[in-house]
Amino acid sequence: MMVTMIQLIYAIMFLISKAVLDGGMNTFVFVFYRQAFATMFLAPLAFFFERRERYLSMEAWLEPTTRCSHLL
Repeated sequence: MMVTMIQLIYAIMFLISKAVLDGGMNTFVFVFYRQAFATMFLAPLAFFFERRERYLSMEAWLEPTTRCSHLL
């Protein structure tokens, strides 16, 4: 079921990309808009679903960075 849904999403994205690029939109502008819309969609999801893990990963990253900065 999930594989079919992913294939459907890829097919829709391909059709939209083909139509927009054939319509004359610049490739760089299209990539910018695609990334901007993906960020607007995924950022709230990541914020709510990864709230707890965010602090743990920041601490895991901060400790070795702090140790390396003390060596310099």
